[in-house]
Amino acid sequence: MRNQAETYVITDLQQIKALADPLRQQILGAFVSEPRTTKQVATILGQPATKLYHHVDLLRRVGLIDLVATKPKRGTTEKYFQAIAHRFSVAGTSLSGEAASVLEESFSQALACVQSEIRKAAADVESGKESRTIIALGALRIAPEDLPELQARILGIAKELSSEPTDPKRESYQYLVAVYPAPNAFEEN
Repeated sequence: MRNQAETYVITDLQQIKALADPLRQQILGAFVSEPRTTKQVATILGQPATKLYHHVDLLRRVGLIDLVATKPKRGTTEKYFQAIAHRFSVAGTSLSGEAASVLEESFSQALACVQSEIRKAAADVESGKESRTIIALGALRIAPEDLPELQARILGIAKELSSEPTDPKRESYQYLVAVYPAPNAFEEN
């Protein structure tokens, strides 16, 4: 089995296009923590396995997941795939043209999904239901050279808390963290 990279920086247009689909983003995320079959990922995502085979094949063709093991099972062969890295980032500063447009559309779709989940959580709270969504908005004062440490700490917490992926009590959650310059956040109005 090949060692997973800690972080993989995506620069290839075909990989960016593959991840423009929110379902493929979820599929890739399911392959990060351990080798799994397409059927196992389908169960985790609550999707029929037949819906995922094409997506898994595409993620493999563009090099974001690898076939890491095969096991014979009842006259067939189970294929276990794993993501090539624990984390993925996009080299946005070096992208232009079609790659930049695809990336922008992908982020737009991701933000629309987040917005939908926030609305559901707000509706749950308003109707008195318990919400399992965490929403936080705040401001930081941090030196630009400390941003990599902030990123590493946030990702470290996420990795630490998801270190027991086979525990049946654990559910899948997604997260989006955005840290961006806001020069007037601390100025008095």
